This record gives sequence, C-alpha cells and structure tokens, in this order.
Amino acid sequence: MVAKDGGQLMEFLLTSLPGKNRNNIKTLLNHRQMLVNGQVVGFYNHQLQKGDTVQILKFKAPAEMSFAGMTIVFEDEHIIVVDKHAGMLCSSASKDSKTVTSTLLRYVRRQHPANNVFMITSIDRETSGLVVFAKSRLAKERLQQELSIDDYTYLAIVEGSIDKENGILKSYLWLDKKTQKICSSQNPNQGQLAVTHVNTMKSNGRFSMLRVNIETNCKHQIRAQLHDIGHPIVGDLRYGSTLNPLGRLGLHAWALSFRHPATDKILRFESHTPKRFLNLFADKLDEQADS
Repeated sequence: MVAKDGGQLMEFLLTSLPGKNRNNIKTLLNHRQMLVNGQVVGFYNHQLQKGDTVQILKFKAPAEMSFAGMTIVFEDEHIIVVDKHAGMLCSSASKDSKTVTSTLLRYVRRQHPANNVFMITSIDRETSGLVVFAKSRLAKERLQQELSIDDYTYLAIVEGSIDKENGILKSYLWLDKKTQKICSSQNPNQGQLAVTHVNTMKSNGRFSMLRVNIETNCKHQIRAQLHDIGHPIVGDLRYGSTLNPLGRLGLHAWALSFRHPATDKILRFESHTPKRFLNLFADKLDEQADS
C-alpha cells in the first residue's frame, strides 16, 4: 500500500483496510507487524509522508533479539540485519561451528523447517558490527546486485593521532605468502590498488577514533593500510599494534545503507558504538554510551 497523501497511519489503515477496525489495527501495531518504508512502526499516530510504502507482515516481527555472539536488529519477510559481536565467525565450512549463519538457520527453521538464510555481507571474526542476510534466493540476488562496499561505514580505534582530519589512503596490497599477512606498498606492480577514506572523529593524543569508508574491497585493507601509515588498529597484533586497551580488535562495522529488495526503499542501519570504544575518550565525550 502506498500513501497518496500525508496523515496519521491509523486513518490511512482504516481507509485502506475496510475489513479492519481500530482494535484490529492496534493489535498489528503491538505485534510489530506494520512496516513503513521497510521499518517496523508501532504507533498508530505515526505521521506518513506522500509516497510512503506501508506493509503488513504475516507474522509477528521480533523485537531486537539477542543470541550468544549476535543480536538481530531488524527482520522482515525478506531480510535479516544482525549486529555481530567481536570473536564470532560469520560462517564456516564446518557444519558444527557456532557462527552467525548457523545461529540464524536454527532460528528461522524453528519457524518453518524449509526456511533458509543467505549471507550477503561478511566481516572478520575479530570485527564487530552489522551483517546482512537474505531470507530467499530472490532477495539474495537483488541484494547482491544492490549492495556495494560503498554502503558500509566502519569505526576504527588506532594508536596515536592522525595528522589530517580527513584523508585518503592509496596503496597496493599484496599477500606475503611466508607470513600470510597483507602488505602495503606504493609500487603499482606489486599488488592490488586499495583506496580508503578516513575521518578523525575523536582523538586524545594516545588514541584516535576514525570513521572509515572503502572504495575497494581487498582482504584486510583497513588493517594493512592503517599499519602502513604508522597508526595500527589497537589490538591488531598481526598488523603491528602494541596496545590492546579494548581487549579486542578496534574495528566495528558501524553503519550500513541499501535498497530493500522488495520495496526499493532505502534502508539505513546504525549500530551502537561499542562502549569500550567510547570509554577511551571519556574525558572528551559529550554523549552517553548506548551499549
């Protein structure tokens, strides 16, 4: 259903669903079965805008659901968006491994044995943050065509202060087969071009919090390039870090936006900044940690 004019959600639904009364509609809202532009809405007085898409789910949408190592932050009939904790694999060749994929498979198959999930994006075991899954092959195909690396924003905690507030890192990455580590070079004949944009959000001299976007998709790109400029990600012993104030790798897949595979509406998700990240800059914070 598409709203031709603005107005309150309740009035729109009463007009669009002649077989439903106010109590029926409030039940749908309470059960989180009402989506506006792909997002769950639970208030009857939600203000619609012209062109908004309103959808009713067949089943109750779960609230944010936590599992060991991950949290479901959004789910509808087509997609699941997960906030993965550091230390959990997204997937594994071993069927016995406890991964985000295997956990979601068990979850959706409790609803129906034929249900399935397909991983669209992935992050390293040591990295936390947002990961997207499709619930059908059609949604998978559309998301694979739509989603790109440009849609992701990462947060990185690095050693020291970056000289420039904004910067672009360009280098050529190659695998050292002896150490199995990605190396960064300015020699175009030595590897694959990698381009990374960094913006300094906070700094206290000892550590900096960077907002990071990547133009290219090379393995360990962010980790290798930050090491190359002398500001390794904290906790990243593999890439030169000597400090581990977080007790984990200081890299988080923070924000993500993409077009919904069924509604074509742009969805944006932003996960909570890890509390440990914020605590490093506690004396400079003017905001409250959310997690």
